[in-house]
Amino acid sequence: MRLKSHKITSLLLVVSVLVFSGCATTKTQESEYDKAKLFITLPTEYNTPDGAGLDINDNIILSIPNFNNDHLIETGRLKEPSPPVMARIDENNRITTWYQFKAEDMHPETGKIGPMDAAFGPDGNLYVADMQIFWSGEHKSRLLRINMKNGQPVDMDVVVEGFIVANGVTWKGNILFVSESILAHPPKIEEGKQKPALKSGVYNFTLDELQNGLIKLLPYSNNGADRHLVVQFESSNRMGFGADGVTIDAAGNLYTAIVEDGVIYKTKLDSKNKAVTTELFAGDKNMVSADGIVWNPADSHIYVADFLGNAAHAVDMQGRVTTLHKNGDTNGADGSLDQPCEVIIRGSELIIVNMDMAWAVPENLQVDKEVDQPCTISVIQLEKDTREAKNKQLVLDFWRYFSQGDTSGVAGLMTDDATFTVIGRPGGFEGIGEKSGQDLVETMGWIKEVMPNGLVYSIKGMIAEGNKVAAEGESYGVTTKGKAYRGIYHFLFEMENEKIKAVREYLETIHAQQILIDDFKSE
Repeated sequence: MRLKSHKITSLLLVVSVLVFSGCATTKTQESEYDKAKLFITLPTEYNTPDGAGLDINDNIILSIPNFNNDHLIETGRLKEPSPPVMARIDENNRITTWYQFKAEDMHPETGKIGPMDAAFGPDGNLYVADMQIFWSGEHKSRLLRINMKNGQPVDMDVVVEGFIVANGVTWKGNILFVSESILAHPPKIEEGKQKPALKSGVYNFTLDELQNGLIKLLPYSNNGADRHLVVQFESSNRMGFGADGVTIDAAGNLYTAIVEDGVIYKTKLDSKNKAVTTELFAGDKNMVSADGIVWNPADSHIYVADFLGNAAHAVDMQGRVTTLHKNGDTNGADGSLDQPCEVIIRGSELIIVNMDMAWAVPENLQVDKEVDQPCTISVIQLEKDTREAKNKQLVLDFWRYFSQGDTSGVAGLMTDDATFTVIGRPGGFEGIGEKSGQDLVETMGWIKEVMPNGLVYSIKGMIAEGNKVAAEGESYGVTTKGKAYRGIYHFLFEMENEKIKAVREYLETIHAQQILIDDFKSE
């Protein structure tokens, strides 16, 4: 791996000396995880899966761009192209088509759509990267929004256009980060000369911007870049794709995977979500590539899909890489990895999407040698059945039910004498003090009145010890006054007999008082 070839440029900082910040490059940690197993076999009409997002009910929404259509037709394994769709895998792992792209959704010039990574925003809508590079490299890729109504997808809007390769997406509060795998096409290679470096980067957009008209990106050049560009990278150009998966940790740092070189960079962001510093965070001789990545708040690790190496890895916060599973060329029928492109966490499961698009990558770079059908999704169990693991799952379930407005679900997780205490000084937030479990259920009804579309919580990090779980979280909701409530919290949960006995909540009391109380006093 030629790490010395990497240069990083943020809009605020040029890093001239790269250091590994303690990440392990010579010794891979031994894995204590279970081997990959078969999670689901996809229907034959889903011939190329890619990105995935979780909704508030823990359904997996899976992008199906079906990039394999032409290859399968050319090799006589498909007669007619399968349409691109978004699929849903429910909590019982049943798969159905969730959204069928319409004729008007297709790109007006290419007539195509290529849904890639996807993530639900704080507004409840699904944001999807549309990769157009296989049909045009002239800035045709887009960011899409699938609009939701009463829990169902209804239609689609284009919210950003002008990418060459829109790829990974992730939210930090009300800020959406989108990776651009090719910022600008490298110059043509002169015979006998080394390939020029590939430039890629990450953009970000506020929710308010995305809700207020189409954003048109300015093409990148050496003389300048669009104001939404946060950080840019240079990589080896051996594959032709750079920045790929993106994720955010509990502290709000941005991590970007460089797929072709198998490394991950860490970018510290300021209060305006602009880059302050960027450094090489993780790389390992066994991590051949780094495609989709995801931060897991339950164990403070980043999980990585190794597209070229048919592997999955875990990276701790010191940048040390553990290879969870690695196998040779396979058809994936037994759960083995078959060109993994995406990782997603659901409970204690690491779910790994196998793209199996071997024709798109030079054969000498990858383990996968041919396109196998049907496509599969694999799974690795992350946590053993310990008390701490169960307690962390209780916390995740609690906030999932709370975000859904499911009062019976919340009540069923709490002991009969459970308490919920909001910490604060008298004279500040009027909601401070201790409440019973029943009081909390009634509060959920009040929240539904104040925020009809719900208050959605997301947990950013957890630590469990004994019968206690500490958790950091955020929430987002819009009140009937049209004001956005963006809560930042720390919770301490105490468990008893596998139920929640007590919750102590620390929050921004002034923000809560202004948006949730004062705005409604005139009524």
